[in-house]
Amino acid sequence: MNWVAIGAIGELIGGAAVIATLIYLAIQLKQNTKGIRAQSYYAVVSGKNALYRELAANKELFSIVSQGLAGDPPLPTISDGARTHLLFYAFMNEFETTYLLYKTGAVEEDIWLRDKAQMAGMIGFPGMIDWWNLAQQYFHKAFVAEVAATDPILPITYDPTTGKFVQSVPEAGEWFD
Repeated sequence: MNWVAIGAIGELIGGAAVIATLIYLAIQLKQNTKGIRAQSYYAVVSGKNALYRELAANKELFSIVSQGLAGDPPLPTISDGARTHLLFYAFMNEFETTYLLYKTGAVEEDIWLRDKAQMAGMIGFPGMIDWWNLAQQYFHKAFVAEVAATDPILPITYDPTTGKFVQSVPEAGEWFD
C-alpha cells in the first residue's frame, strides 16, 4: 500500500469522524434547547403559583385583592391600593414574561395560549380593567398590543348559593366576609 492510499483512508476516517461529531452536537443542542424551554416554563409557572398560593393562604390579602378586582367598593386605604397594584403588576408581569418567552421560541405556543386564557379571565374584572388602562405604560409595547387584542372572558368564581364554580364577575360585596 502506498502513502497516497493511506492518506485517502485517513481523510475518509477523518470525514466520518467530523460527521459523527456534528450529529452528536446536533443531538446535544436539541436536548439543551428542550432543557432551557422546560426551565423557562417552570420559572414562569412557579412565579404565578407562588402568587396564587400567597393569595389563597392570606385571607386579608385575598380580600383586598378581590375588592380591587371587583373595583367596587373602593379599597379602604392607600396601603391596600398599593398592595393590590403590586400584585396586579406581578400577575401581568408573569403573563408578559410568558408572552416574551413565546415570541423568542423559549416556550411553545400551547403554553402561551394557556396563559393567555388565564390572562383573559383576569382582565375581565372591572377593577383590573381600570388598573390596566393606567399601568400598561410599564409593559412591553408588543405585550400591550397582545392584551388589547385579547377578548376578556368571564373569570371563574364560586357561587355559594349553588355550591358550584361558575363563570361570572361577582357583584360588589359578594367576595367579602
